[in-house]
Amino acid sequence: MQSSFVGRHRNELMDICNPAEAMSYYESVVPRTVYCNHAEIEEYIILRPTHPVLDLECNLVNGLDEYDSVVLSLITKSGEPGTRSGLNWGQRKGREPNQAYIPLPSRIAKSGFFPLEKRHFTAITDDRHQLTLRVEQQNNKAITTPVRNSDLGEYFRNRLGLANGAYVTRADLDQYGRTDVKFVKLDDETFYMDFS
Repeated sequence: MQSSFVGRHRNELMDICNPAEAMSYYESVVPRTVYCNHAEIEEYIILRPTHPVLDLECNLVNGLDEYDSVVLSLITKSGEPGTRSGLNWGQRKGREPNQAYIPLPSRIAKSGFFPLEKRHFTAITDDRHQLTLRVEQQNNKAITTPVRNSDLGEYFRNRLGLANGAYVTRADLDQYGRTDVKFVKLDDETFYMDFS
């Protein structure tokens, strides 16, 4: 489930209920809200470099061993990142060079671990970011950021200490210390993504 009402008292609930009662609840919450793009938003909320909701959810890290997980390689069978695929998907003429995807082996795509049919899911990262992802491409071979394909590439390049648009090499991954990324399934729509 993705967060909707965020704050000290999240006031989120899910239950079978009377639609009129649900609307009444919604209308009772609206006067205590403000649009995130309101001109004076910073007068109503305190912006901090941390995310309290993610901090709470990331405290799960100590108990992640009890959840199902998969490790996905960021390199090809040749031992290198794809030259025009994976983290280097955008490294083609006419493409935005940050475009990237995480390769998804067919056996894992068919296992039911990730939601398919282009359904979005949330990944909470080990460095406290929240990414909206989905499985796509022919034979469900890629995990992407559907809103903007460059978001995932920018995320990984930042973690690797590379400039935006840089070509990702095996040496970059080795210097960082990882050639794979681990996903832990918290529920059908929420995953923990570990690239630490």
